[in-house]
Amino acid sequence: MKRLIFLVFGLFFLSLTSCQDEEEIQSIDNTQTLTKDAPLSVLIRRVAQNPTYYDNVLDGTASFSVVLPVSITVNSQYIHVNDNDDLAYVKTVKNASNTDDDIVYFNFPITLIKPDYSSTVVQSQQQYNDFISSCGSDANFHEISCVGFKFPIQVKLYNTNSQSASTRKLYNNSEMYNYIISLKADEIYSITYPAEMKNPDGTWTVVNNNAELKSFIENNINVCDSSSNQNTLSEVIVQGTWQVTSFMEGTHDETYEFNGYTFVFASNGTTVATKNSVNTNGTWSTYLDDGKTKLEFYYTGGNPLNHMEEDWEVVEFTDTTIRLSHQSGGGGETHLMTLSRI
Repeated sequence: MKRLIFLVFGLFFLSLTSCQDEEEIQSIDNTQTLTKDAPLSVLIRRVAQNPTYYDNVLDGTASFSVVLPVSITVNSQYIHVNDNDDLAYVKTVKNASNTDDDIVYFNFPITLIKPDYSSTVVQSQQQYNDFISSCGSDANFHEISCVGFKFPIQVKLYNTNSQSASTRKLYNNSEMYNYIISLKADEIYSITYPAEMKNPDGTWTVVNNNAELKSFIENNINVCDSSSNQNTLSEVIVQGTWQVTSFMEGTHDETYEFNGYTFVFASNGTTVATKNSVNTNGTWSTYLDDGKTKLEFYYTGGNPLNHMEEDWEVVEFTDTTIRLSHQSGGGGETHLMTLSRI
């Protein structure tokens, strides 16, 4: 009799969990599902990550941040760094002369925190150098820290291989960041909307789907960057040689048209595009339009360089990458261009 009771209970439990899985699966909106590396997932991770770029004047890398306060020596000046004002002062000291080395020497020990919120205590210069080497490249775009999520956020997970589903609540940035980066190749997730997003001024905005969330984050990227200690666009674009690594006209990928071209931008507003040792001269300029940074190009040649001659809105930029957007024909298709430093 006991065996029969256990068997009946087991069958009941299996049927119950099966029904729960089916309900979870049916509740997932396929139009709102995301993979680990979807463009919106990358933006969400950048909002949720531990900020690592704002203090680059100290460590020169977005692979980690240095926990403040710290004491440093740079260009023979001893500075105790407590906050953003002190970081700005370090940049002033570095920019004061072109004949010094601008090397920051830390007073160890210091604590370093990666984007996933894991921390490491570094006791010496050698340990610090080894830690930097272990991080690899930090060419990806950095944090978007002046906006944020109102927690908890509910997410739904679906495994396309096992066809199982689950729901989870995330209670802080660390949980959200690590939830996304830990997703497997056969897992997709969706956010339960509506969700609330914190604006740079501390007010809140309700977003109702992925498209609204993506627009909210991208519309605030430049606002977030304006409060950081990064270089200006005009300072960045004149450094080194650039190439077009992505050019989209609506859904059409036209990047191939720029294969072989390299671009150099001078501080006097002139530019040279080169392909097969043939130079094409032009001009470039940047300005503010209704609070948004715009970038314009002009070249004396024809295709494909004339396709660059738009009033591009600067979506965002780092020291090595510039993302641009242009709305064609007063609300028509969107053109996207990415410039990457070689």
